[in-house]
Amino acid sequence: MFRKPLYFLFYDIVLVTGCFLFWVWLKPASVRIYLPNYVMPFLAFLSIWLLSSVFFQKYRSLFHKGLKGSSWAILSANGIALSVSVILIYGIRMEYFSRQIVFGTVLFASVAELFVAFLFYQVTHAAEEVESTFQSPRVVTYLLKNEKKVTGELPEIHKPLEEKIRKNLIENCGYEVYNILSENIDPFHPKTLILSTTTQFNVDKHPEGYFENIINIKNINDIRFINKFFRAINDKLPFGGIFIGCGETKQLRKKRILAKYPLIINYIAYIVDFIFSRVLPKFHVTKPIYYFFTNGLNRALSKAEILGRLYYCGFELVREIYAADKYFFIVHKVDCPHKSPHSNYGLFIRLRRIGKNNKKITVYKLRTMHPYSEYIQDLVYSRHGSADGDKALNDYRITSLGRIFRRLWLDELPMLLNIIKREIKIVGVRPLSEAKFKMYPKYMQEKRTRCKPGLIPPFYVHLPNSFKELVASEEKYLDEYFKHPLKTDIKYFFSALYNIIVKKARSS
Repeated sequence: MFRKPLYFLFYDIVLVTGCFLFWVWLKPASVRIYLPNYVMPFLAFLSIWLLSSVFFQKYRSLFHKGLKGSSWAILSANGIALSVSVILIYGIRMEYFSRQIVFGTVLFASVAELFVAFLFYQVTHAAEEVESTFQSPRVVTYLLKNEKKVTGELPEIHKPLEEKIRKNLIENCGYEVYNILSENIDPFHPKTLILSTTTQFNVDKHPEGYFENIINIKNINDIRFINKFFRAINDKLPFGGIFIGCGETKQLRKKRILAKYPLIINYIAYIVDFIFSRVLPKFHVTKPIYYFFTNGLNRALSKAEILGRLYYCGFELVREIYAADKYFFIVHKVDCPHKSPHSNYGLFIRLRRIGKNNKKITVYKLRTMHPYSEYIQDLVYSRHGSADGDKALNDYRITSLGRIFRRLWLDELPMLLNIIKREIKIVGVRPLSEAKFKMYPKYMQEKRTRCKPGLIPPFYVHLPNSFKELVASEEKYLDEYFKHPLKTDIKYFFSALYNIIVKKARSS
């Protein structure tokens, strides 16, 4: 309970100090004259500022008083600190003090604190909603009868409970969502569990092996530990069991923000949200700041990440629906959750690929896809096909920045480390994931693993338009390579270079 206010205290010290140094820097000759004279008085002012903040509980108000209450606490505390400082300054006649520096520091620090309070409120207000659990009416009836709280036959109480659950669903989700749930699953089946929760605890407390269907009507964007939550769902369901959930994709998030504010302001709000919710979590230095303010609530999730996490946790997509400004997924359990380390959000990624002699190698690249995209590669290829035998059509896994990286070949640069480690060579067939590798005929799998993969593939020489042509292209290269390795690689290198520079050949 005390850690977060202490973090705010630390950030406030850094904030006020930064504002002070900024205004000192603005004054002519301030570094030489003002700064030496202001060090000790500033420390005294900072002490007054912090004491006033603690007295008015400025740092705790963010968690207990809402936006209006925390804003009032900030203004009150800072106003008192300024008043006391002014009295001391003019009371003991410190005439060398600059009013510009004093008032400017207080003004900038106050504005910054109000902005942080507003941001904190915006990203955490969703947590104020009360969680609830809807239980199948027949299960409730069964439990009540076992506790001897009601008597009589099941049908006598079944319909009233069913109506109550129906009303609860409609009140919480609306008619459109209720109809979607009813079309895909029987909400009143005795082995259907309906939840409205963001905590793993509300899943764990139910018995294993009983329920065949689980529905959660809370956005997964507000779940702090999404993978643990999905794993808990997986544990409760039998193989083939259905899980229905919902969330807000990054496209829906953008649409919501742009529609919420007037023109121009809406794009400014979107840019701020983009930096805060999609840039900060991707760097180790800024990630703690993001989770400190949000506690993982209302996070930005792409469709690729949502599905990738589901596949990582042992589910497979049955159907997806957009309704009521939400993305609904219907999946069924096909496996236990993966034991491999989960995906990361960093700019640099490590991908497991098949190298020479079927040896697994780690390939280094710049991230061009959303996290967890590697787990839905089969899904994307099966539903969208490929444009040229190599890349999937309409691949929603690729980020906007990732498309630029790929066009400029920047994503391949870290693979130079693999060349230095002698795991790949400059020219050769692509290092493939296990899923993509299995798409090849058996004889080509054997041929591919007889030599190292390469950074520049024969794709850029033959420019195939289908997977069949791609396989033929690689087979032709390998047959030539096995006869004349060096001569073939030199020939393919310059041919690929010509197509890339002159013909503007690109793989994506």
